Amino acid sequence: MKRTILTLLLGALMLSGCGGNSAPASQAEDNEDSVITEQSTETMEENIGETGNLDDLIEKTYGGFVSTETCYDTFVLKNNSNQNVRVNVDITGFDSQNAELATESCSFPFLGADETLAYSHCFSGIKEVDHVEYNFSYEVNTDYAPVMKDIKCDWLRIDENHLLVVARNEGELPGTEIIATAFFYDENNNFIYAMNSYIGDLDGEIKPGAAVTYQFASYEHFDHAEVYLYGGCDLSNPPQEWGISEKNLQVTEYRYQNETYFTDEALVIENNFDKHAKVRVDMVAYDSKGNVIGGGSDCTTNYGCLAPGHEAVLYARLMCVNVDHIDLFYSYNTYEDASTVLENIEYTYEIDGQDVIITATNNGTESLKNMYCQILYFDLTGKFSNIGRVYFNSEGGDLLPGETRSCVAADYPYAFSDVLVYIE
Repeated sequence: MKRTILTLLLGALMLSGCGGNSAPASQAEDNEDSVITEQSTETMEENIGETGNLDDLIEKTYGGFVSTETCYDTFVLKNNSNQNVRVNVDITGFDSQNAELATESCSFPFLGADETLAYSHCFSGIKEVDHVEYNFSYEVNTDYAPVMKDIKCDWLRIDENHLLVVARNEGELPGTEIIATAFFYDENNNFIYAMNSYIGDLDGEIKPGAAVTYQFASYEHFDHAEVYLYGGCDLSNPPQEWGISEKNLQVTEYRYQNETYFTDEALVIENNFDKHAKVRVDMVAYDSKGNVIGGGSDCTTNYGCLAPGHEAVLYARLMCVNVDHIDLFYSYNTYEDASTVLENIEYTYEIDGQDVIITATNNGTESLKNMYCQILYFDLTGKFSNIGRVYFNSEGGDLLPGETRSCVAADYPYAFSDVLVYIE
């Protein structure tokens, strides 16, 4: 079956996304800088081989946007059947004279019964696309089990360019290959932008009882958003055993709440396991009524290779206040024969007025690149108040074997009573 969408360019917008959850996000005509897109919802009529008349029950909504460089086409599929299917689609782009410009294929492993898949596609760098045609096909998929009804999703507008997504698995099966798609709207409910990303722990999953967080950064200012989730449980890929858990970590938690804007959450983690470990933590913040009000997971809450007996700092700034409690969800990878240059570093530190002086010696045989210090500051009452970072490289490049070098975190602007320093 083929479906054509026509797109008329009035301005420059971009859309990219992939995912689905419950109801399709709505689209509306934008202001004078927007695009106008023909859009329709239909139920398809023809047979599709193995799945018989299943296609009659696949509801479709079409749309699209055009940027100055690329045409973006979108569709939302709602599976109103009782079958779980794989979705395959061939997408062909045409110019205004109906000449074929490009064809690409996409495959979606699992669309569960009564679930929704939202998708945005582009022919990268081809701005001459005037309309596209879709050719859909389907296969019944018994390798996956549905999980989306058990994965609860919250999303929060952090500011005019950032959206936090929190997905919690309240079921008994892990969610695999979960994609979150965010549709962004202006204050008049006009659809202005979209983004998508895989979300998951270090195994690419959302495990039963766990939550993961993801922050979208929109290039367009937005007023509100709608988030779709898409995915399933891959029954052909059994869950991996980590062999390590929170009981193998010694965690010290430090928190500072700004009265107006944010909450800083810092975790000092010591690896008491007998192997090197990669550690990630997803943080979900709640108010006193149990509502999700913030969260975080990014490069600062993901440590690449923590040696046995060593410590590291995982840190997130949560854009919320009045936090009652924060749930922490850990995931891991372990390494059998790993080693890190940091294992051969000895260091000391001292306070000199408003400066912190850190001295490190490389006792190993390899140079250490991009070494830095995480500094936790404590105010005059002894409470955690801030976290800072200083790089050794700025004081003379790599730390060479046998070299001792000092670096200074200078002129801290607030009074403090003590610090903790960690080399990373």
